Amino acid sequence: MPLTSLNVLLTDDNVNEHFFFKHCAKNISDKIKIISLNSGKALIDFLENAENALPDILFLDVNMPLKNGNECLADIRAKDRYDKLQVVMYSTSDSNEDVERAFELGANLYVKKPVGIDELKQVLVRVFAIFEENKLQSIEKNDFLVDIIS
Repeated sequence: MPLTSLNVLLTDDNVNEHFFFKHCAKNISDKIKIISLNSGKALIDFLENAENALPDILFLDVNMPLKNGNECLADIRAKDRYDKLQVVMYSTSDSNEDVERAFELGANLYVKKPVGIDELKQVLVRVFAIFEENKLQSIEKNDFLVDIIS
């Protein structure tokens, strides 16, 4: 199935992560638009601004200073406006506790950050394929859960 246009929002405090993520997404398809933010506070401000369209997929780093990914996810899931927002927790951690916590808070997917650029591209292809397969259906919170993609 060919990839249609896709709006992706990456929130991660590591600037290198933004560079590699954008590079891989561009190599997958020119139909993928990436917006990147570097903090949880910036994410919440972005989502609350009515002028900004909601992304198709939000990649959310778990470990960020000030407002971490779990706190952001709890805020997002507390509002009905974001019920259909697909949230991928994106972390260096693959501890069962972190994964379980993310799903308890309403994550749709949990991805351990790959170490290399080739692995990152493979992970993004898999995540985007999951989204494409499910977007024609009525997608609700937790409709598609995958334990850990690594």
